[in-house]
Amino acid sequence: YSRATFLLFEPGAPEPSWALKFARLPVRLSSFEREKRGLKLAQEAGGVVAARAPRWLGSFETEGLQCTLETAACGKPLVALLRSSPDRLDRERAVERVCRWLLDVARETRAAPEALDDERRRLADDVLPGWGVDRALVDDLPAVPAVLQHNDIGSWNVVAGGDVFTVLDWEDAVRHGLPLWDLFYFLADAAAHLDSAADAEEHFEQLFLGDAPSSELLF
Repeated sequence: YSRATFLLFEPGAPEPSWALKFARLPVRLSSFEREKRGLKLAQEAGGVVAARAPRWLGSFETEGLQCTLETAACGKPLVALLRSSPDRLDRERAVERVCRWLLDVARETRAAPEALDDERRRLADDVLPGWGVDRALVDDLPAVPAVLQHNDIGSWNVVAGGDVFTVLDWEDAVRHGLPLWDLFYFLADAAAHLDSAADAEEHFEQLFLGDAPSSELLF
C-alpha cells in the first residue's frame, strides 16, 4: 500500500521540477488526503516552514489509481550523506542546518499552551497506557507552548543540495504539537548514522543515557 513517485523534468533540465506520487494498487489511501492537508498546513504557516516544504499542486485519478502532483525537492536524501560521507564535520553541519530550522519553526509557529490540551489528552489516554507508563508523565508537564509538528522528520525525509534542503512527507503534520518533539526525533535518527550504529534501538538507549558518541551533540 506504499506510494511510488516519478520525478518529472523540464526538457534538458538538470533537476526535476515536479514529483508525481501515485498509488500502486487501485485502493483508497488516506495518505494522499493527509499529505494534501499537511502541505496546506505548511503553506499557511508561511515563513521558514513553507520555505522548506514542497507545494501541493493538485490531484487526479487514472485507471483507479490515486495521484498527486507537488513541487520536487532537489538534491539527495540526507540519509545518503550521513551514511556515505567520510567527513564527520560535514555530516554534523548538515544535521545542524536541519536542527536550526526546527528551532526556527518552533519559534515562528508557537501558540498558547492551551492549544496543547487535545494532544496532552491523547498522549495520556491513548498512548501512555499502551506502554504501561503513568499519565503523570504528561499531567506534570509545565505549560509549554504548542508548535507546528512535522511528526516524521527522519533523515530519510530530508533532501539536501548544498546548504539548501527540503522536508518531505507532511502527511502526519499537526498544527499544535509538543515543542522539541521533532528535534529529538530527528537527532535520534541522525545520531545513529553519525555514530555508524549497528543496532538503532540499542543506540537510541545509549544516546539518551549519555553513553553514545553523539550524546553530547544531542544534549
